[in-house]
Amino acid sequence: MSYILHVDSGTKIEIEGKDVAAIQAEIKEAGLIIGNVTLRRMVEGVLQAANGFELIEGLSAEEKEETQQALAQAQEQAQAEVSLKVAETVDAEAPISADACEAPVSDAPVDAVEDAVNAALEEGNQPSDAKIGSLASSMLKEASKGKTLTPQAALVERKRRHTKREEMVDVARASNHGPVLAAIEAGVVPGVFLSYVNPDMRWFQFPVTELANPENLHARTNTYVDVAPIVSGGWGFSLYVNGKSFTKRQKIKESDAESLVKAINEWLPQALAEAKAV
Repeated sequence: MSYILHVDSGTKIEIEGKDVAAIQAEIKEAGLIIGNVTLRRMVEGVLQAANGFELIEGLSAEEKEETQQALAQAQEQAQAEVSLKVAETVDAEAPISADACEAPVSDAPVDAVEDAVNAALEEGNQPSDAKIGSLASSMLKEASKGKTLTPQAALVERKRRHTKREEMVDVARASNHGPVLAAIEAGVVPGVFLSYVNPDMRWFQFPVTELANPENLHARTNTYVDVAPIVSGGWGFSLYVNGKSFTKRQKIKESDAESLVKAINEWLPQALAEAKAV
């Protein structure tokens, strides 16, 4: 079942079999806000994310079963290896005392998560890249359940979130999509870099290097190319400016890295020129 997810609140709005008006009514009932035009573009699949919402496409029954199996295998492996640890302290310039952090932060070691993912992959029938990303994300969430943060420990939590983003980028680079992602970073002009990976590996965010804020390279307000694999084959990509989709999503049927890089390079210069002119 496909749905729209409000990231901050975790609210899920199912969209299959509903018109935009019905979906909008549910969103408003939940106390959330999104424009009708933006919502329609998300429902149509033109936009993958906007205004704090993300479009999540449903998996088939076979894919769900495969995902559950991979997750179960990873959990079994993790249960034997994951131990809770006290949160890492922040920089020496701003130490957190034991009294300040009355409620210790528990977190799963990165190595344990990677081992769990690798164990799932070694069982023969390899899950898809989307499922690998979902698996890693799920393991991280399970490991962090039950923690209570004091204001002082919030600094540690922010570091954990930053680390999690980096972990997802690393998982993506090691996945079947890795060669394509590397080719984009190496071949797209004027230069881009992978900064964000959707937890289910449904899309990848590549900020334009020369336009990125040097003090916040991962900000969603940076101008970036959104690249997403198409379930039926091929790739889709579009340009985002100030957190909003600036161009219509481009699509190619080819799945190889060379074709994708060529298509992006043929389209990106004009898209960037139009963005700078606004």
